[in-house]
Amino acid sequence: LRLVGSEMCIRDRYRIGAIIMVSICICNLGLYNEGKLACSWIILPCTEGRLQRLLWRIGINEVYEEWFICDSSSDLNCVNEVIGEHTSIHSLNRLAKRLRGMSKSELEMLEAVAEYESPRTADELLKLACNLDCYTIYPDVNTHEELGEYFLYELEAISVPEHLLPYFNAEAYGRDLSFSLDGLFTSAGFVEKIDEPRDIEY
Repeated sequence: LRLVGSEMCIRDRYRIGAIIMVSICICNLGLYNEGKLACSWIILPCTEGRLQRLLWRIGINEVYEEWFICDSSSDLNCVNEVIGEHTSIHSLNRLAKRLRGMSKSELEMLEAVAEYESPRTADELLKLACNLDCYTIYPDVNTHEELGEYFLYELEAISVPEHLLPYFNAEAYGRDLSFSLDGLFTSAGFVEKIDEPRDIEY
């Protein structure tokens, strides 16, 4: 038994546009404990039949029944954060199916929302992916001053006489907003939660 495939081959063969959604390397736990390496990469989402063929190929049977995820790869940081040795492949498969149907802008928004919510499991991340409408992102807003200016000039949330604008403290206004809004500064901008994410049915 040997290592089947490599991460480089996976990336070259299965790259979806510019993003690899989810790829995992599954390893035979029993053989691993015996000092033998039997593992293979697979791109998700996949069919149940394809998964079973992979498990057979690495020697999963009535003797060796257990396996684990020994490596993983995704161009999405939020996906990498929720994958561990014992993460459910079925949960990852559901997540990958959702990600495959999302646009680039939706994936970027998911990364920002995940920074805000810090999901710990694939199912929690999937719930966020299905509830992006519960969040608003103010792009490139990374400081209190920028937040205050965005609400003043872009959203026109308050009215300030033009002759007083030079004296307006946008930073203080933005700091007050950050306390009153249910939000957080992320690498993509300020994320505000405007509603509670709904549970999803599998």
